[in-house]
Amino acid sequence: MKILHITYEPPAFPGGTGGQTRQYGLLKHLSKNHEIHAICRLLKSNHKVPLTEEFFSSISMPPKNYFTNILNLLFRYRHLTYPKFARTLEGIGHSMMPIIKREIDKGNYDLMNIEHTSAAHWLTNLKLSIPTVIVAHNVKTIMWKRYYENHSGFKRRQFFREYRKFEKYESTYLKYYNCIIAMSDTDRQYLKSLCPESKCIEVVPNGVDLDYFSPSPNNKTESFSLLFSGTMGYLPNEEAMIYFCRHIFPKVLQKFPNVKLTIVGRAPSRSIDKLGKQHNIRVTGFVPDSRPYFEKAEVFIVPLLSGSGTRLKILEAMAMGKAIVSTSIGAEGIEYTHGENIVIANDAEQFAESILILFQNRDYRKKLEESAKLLVAEKYSWNIMAKKLEKIYMDLIERER
Repeated sequence: MKILHITYEPPAFPGGTGGQTRQYGLLKHLSKNHEIHAICRLLKSNHKVPLTEEFFSSISMPPKNYFTNILNLLFRYRHLTYPKFARTLEGIGHSMMPIIKREIDKGNYDLMNIEHTSAAHWLTNLKLSIPTVIVAHNVKTIMWKRYYENHSGFKRRQFFREYRKFEKYESTYLKYYNCIIAMSDTDRQYLKSLCPESKCIEVVPNGVDLDYFSPSPNNKTESFSLLFSGTMGYLPNEEAMIYFCRHIFPKVLQKFPNVKLTIVGRAPSRSIDKLGKQHNIRVTGFVPDSRPYFEKAEVFIVPLLSGSGTRLKILEAMAMGKAIVSTSIGAEGIEYTHGENIVIANDAEQFAESILILFQNRDYRKKLEESAKLLVAEKYSWNIMAKKLEKIYMDLIERER
């Protein structure tokens, strides 16, 4: 296959966002057998796309200078009915469009893939003779719906407006694509209700690099230690940690006052930085390698209340052999068995009690750890996910022919 891959964030691993990590994991395998040409933007002046020469036959980026920065800012206000995040990408899409048109005209591609639903409107005015695929890393309508349901007052009204905007936006633009890739069956069912005209909505969950995320033989955990990891400027992660520290952590500390919580991840918000001022909470910010933090943690927590898709953080923790306590929203899209490879707890009392049990019951903790490693090895390697995606691509090309 000859694939045109369009993204506003280049693949990156380790240390990338969830979207960058997913692209890296899949493209690493797809590029072995297929010709992939990328169009993406340069995120920072010193940012380099890792392993470009290995992943891509070519890569194109729009120029970034003072003029394009002003243009990007102005384009944010062109479509005020769009959700805020889609508008922030409007100028990026405008600057990438000449390159996209050029590649389509000369490229003789078999398929075009674009990442993220917030960029869904970019391609809808183009007349294309090749199949188009859009990857819904998150269904933004679900995310904002959950935000407004979890809040009150001004924030609830603000989140409700964004939810309705994304509902209109995604239902309007996703139907233009020949195939939508969802991260979980929950997302797929919601997308079917948003886009009943769509004939192809497939699920390819996130995966994990089993070679990279592998516990060392001399792994030594610290007693009574908790870990959460993720991009901390991402609202679902921020919301989860604030909820945990306010409503769950105090219940754990009542039983074990010496428990330590480490919050690992890039771009912590001001609210998360404030949590780090407590003596038993550590906020690291960006770390180049999260594995040492996984190895030290006795229990990995995922108290998510919102978001969508499948959580890379859970798959990484499973691969590292960690006992995990998560909400059902946090574990969406993963074929888990409660009490066998993960513990599911959906209220503060239950969540705290589950952590306390794992601290005190080493045998139960070890059972969860071993079962979790087995689950990701059998079902969630990037190689397995890449084969699923490859089959979807090839079936789609054959159908459209």
